[in-house]
Amino acid sequence: MLIHTLIVEDDPITQAALRETLDGDDFHTTCVGTAIEASIAMQRASFDAMVLDLSLPDSSPRQTIQRGRVWAKLIPIVILSGHLPDDERELVNAEFHAVMEKRDAFFPVARAALRATIHSAVLHRERIRALTGQRAGLVRVSNALASLDRLLARA
Repeated sequence: MLIHTLIVEDDPITQAALRETLDGDDFHTTCVGTAIEASIAMQRASFDAMVLDLSLPDSSPRQTIQRGRVWAKLIPIVILSGHLPDDERELVNAEFHAVMEKRDAFFPVARAALRATIHSAVLHRERIRALTGQRAGLVRVSNALASLDRLLARA
């Protein structure tokens, strides 16, 4: 399964490190440097996951978190941050799939952990979608059977 990941990071060195980490057999990446570019990319393409820097040139960390909440309803998000105060870390941990310190993006162990985290998040989302779809299908079948029973009762 090829995982299309949107990297939202304004620092070219970190962006290159993340692309190097994720591009390969299992991943295809698209990189953008601002929140507005991320919004446009989300409208134009289908992504499986996102790596999101909270400090973007066109968005405060709070604004980025608010945008991220909307995007997180669609795809799993791993937050990337240079420094995250403890109170914000708790908030971010509760709402997003994972948080990674930006400096860790350059260490091999953290790179492997990032790949594994995204894989896990995407698989989890796919399982939920499959279960939700199965339940919806069962409800439709159940409703159809109930309608058929009503029709047969009238006959």
